[in-house]
Amino acid sequence: EGGAAGVHCGRRLLTHLPEAGVPLLRAGSSDWVVFPRDGAYPANEAYFLYHILHFVETELSGHPELDEQKFADWLHTRRRQIAEGELVYIAHQLDVLAETP
Repeated sequence: EGGAAGVHCGRRLLTHLPEAGVPLLRAGSSDWVVFPRDGAYPANEAYFLYHILHFVETELSGHPELDEQKFADWLHTRRRQIAEGELVYIAHQLDVLAETP
């Protein structure tokens, strides 16, 4: 939760950049909302969801604080939900544009 990463890193970036002499040009929300329609995902949204899960799996596999079996079960459940058109994915993000001095 601390350091350079975590759920508040974008918020911290908005204050740290100006403090470091880097002017902020723009900032705004960039949320992703992916949900099925009639039990299926439009376009390539299922493909996108599988890649998000792959990223999570790659980054967290072997993490000492995660129970390996519970994590595998969680991934299996999410993949099943995608295959059956049940998973809703929402990611709150912040886009930041800054100019180097």
